[in-house]
Formats: sequence, structure tokens, C-alpha cells
Amino acid sequence: MPNKTREYVLTPTTSTLFKVLHSFVRESFCLLMVLICVIVVSAAYSASGAAYQDRDSLLRWHMLHVSQSGVQGDAHLLIGSSGRVVLIDAGPEQNARSALIPALKEHQVNKIDVMMVTHPHFDHYGGLLTLLESGFSIGKIYMYLPTKAVCERESPWGCRWSEIEKIRLLAGKAGVQIFGPKNFSSFSLGDRAVLSSVVAFDASSAPDWTLNDYSWVLALSVHGKRQVLFTADVNVQLGDWLLKNRNWVLRTPMLKAPHHGTEGTAGNDFFEAIQPLDTFVPAPVELWCSERSRRIREVLERLGSRVFVSGAHGTVTVQFSRDKNSSTRVGYRIPGGEILCLGPVYR
Repeated sequence: MPNKTREYVLTPTTSTLFKVLHSFVRESFCLLMVLICVIVVSAAYSASGAAYQDRDSLLRWHMLHVSQSGVQGDAHLLIGSSGRVVLIDAGPEQNARSALIPALKEHQVNKIDVMMVTHPHFDHYGGLLTLLESGFSIGKIYMYLPTKAVCERESPWGCRWSEIEKIRLLAGKAGVQIFGPKNFSSFSLGDRAVLSSVVAFDASSAPDWTLNDYSWVLALSVHGKRQVLFTADVNVQLGDWLLKNRNWVLRTPMLKAPHHGTEGTAGNDFFEAIQPLDTFVPAPVELWCSERSRRIREVLERLGSRVFVSGAHGTVTVQFSRDKNSSTRVGYRIPGGEILCLGPVYR
């Protein structure tokens, strides 16, 4: 007996009904997928960027991407709820017009209340020359101005005497006073966000140290809790001094990596004392992925610290905000990019 097959014949009425049901199911499915995508995106945004958009902002810290064209540079923009603005370092002069000044405009900064240069190396002070030449409004400058003899110990690769003289000249013409870091104690950015000096050496207090170890170390506190340690270009001598004399101030959740995350910086015990949850590296990705940064990559990976590199991620923003319980919360804005070298790498 032959097998019988069933045939389903759709009459005009049942065919129309089927099409309507099929269309409804298809559209419902599409709508469901859109809703799922919206929920997923919203959840991801809440986890990574909601605090950045929060109107109850206490403070924004931008690690500006001034390490362009393979040139390393440090520049950190702090904008308080009061509207006060601090710029810690200004990056190299060759990237100032292409990176620093556009970044200031993007963040609607028309005046820098306090300009701080952590030490006299051109990848930290260079952009200040451009700011002064362009007539950018600056309230006051804090910077160690070395003598010619001290500067020329690391010339031309680090300090350039003609540029130090030019900064003094341009600041004088603009009527902007330059103070030594030892004249600075702390600065309020509003709503209990305070930038404080940890230590600042110079040739008078440590005559045999390198200019990197004259780095001015700063701490940022929000609502009484230390949140960020800015370590400029701390090398071994200053790192050892801090471990011995300021160990109590080192443990901090966020670290601005010393010396662009390269060898020559402080020892592993320095990073271990800080125990950073997040580390921010102002450097080209080529430098971070090089052999010069291997030790720092490895120690941060061992400590479980998340790492953000300006050369890969661009300008990274950290925003401190107030939640409904008046507690401080932290949100990040990471433009993107990916680090492909070994080590603690993140999108």
C-alpha cells in the first residue's frame, strides 16, 4: 500500500489569515529584538557611562590624548562643579595645536584657573608654550623653573633651556605669575573635591636626583576620600623616598601611571603599595607595547589593575558624581580602541 502524504491547501480566507498571523509574529519578533537591544545597550551604558552624564557631577577628570604621532605626553584636565579648571601638565609642544587646544575647546574651557607643570621636561611643559603664545587665559602657573645648569644636565632630550626662558618671558608679558610647587598646598574644585600636594623636590632639596625625580606628586580627593594619585614621572629615587616617608598616602584606587608606564620608573613595590584598581597611562600604544613597558605591564596584570592607555583609548574621562544617597560614585567614558600587545589590555 503506497504511503499517503498530507497536503495543506490554503483557501483565500485561510491564506489571508495565515499572512496576517505571519506578519504579526514577524513584526512582534522584530519589536522584541529591538527592545532587547535597547535594554542591553542601556544596561551597558548604565554600567560604564551613566555617572558621566549625571547632572550631579562633582568633578570630571580627562586624561587628554596628547601622545600623538608616536610622541609621549602628559596632560590632565580637571573640571570641578564650581566651574574651576586645573590643567596638570600640557603635553609636548608639537601636539598642542592638534590635540591640546582642540580638547580644551571640546570641553568648553576658556580659562585655566591653575596650570601645574609637574617637572621641567618638554613632554610635560611644551604645550604651555603654545597656550601662552596663543593668548589662552591662565590664572596662575605652578612650575619648578630650574637653573640653566640643572636644565642642561638633561638637554636636549629632556629639558631645553631656551624653552624654560621663553615660558618665563611669555608668562611675564601675559601678566601670569609663576610660583614654585612648594608654594602650593591644595586647591578646591568645589563640592569637597580637593587637589593636594603630596611632595615636590627640586635641586635645592635633592641636588643629585634626576629631573624625573623632581616630579611633583599630587592627590585628588572627593568627599574626603583619596581617589587619584598623579605621579608624573616618578622614578626609582623618588619612588623609594615615597615608600619610606609617604607610604600612608600611596594606597589609592586610581593611579596616573608614573613615567608613561615605562622602565626607569619606580620599583614593583611602589605599585604594590598603591594597589590601583585602575591605572591610566598617557603614552603612545607603541611605547606601552614595547619592551620598555614590559615590567609595568606585568606588575599591573599581577595586581589585577585595569589599564587605560591614551594611545589606544583616546581621551579617557572619569566623572565623580553624587548618587541618591549622597555617596560618591565613579563613571568612565572610554572612547574606544583596543590594545593588542600582551598584558592587562581592555577595550
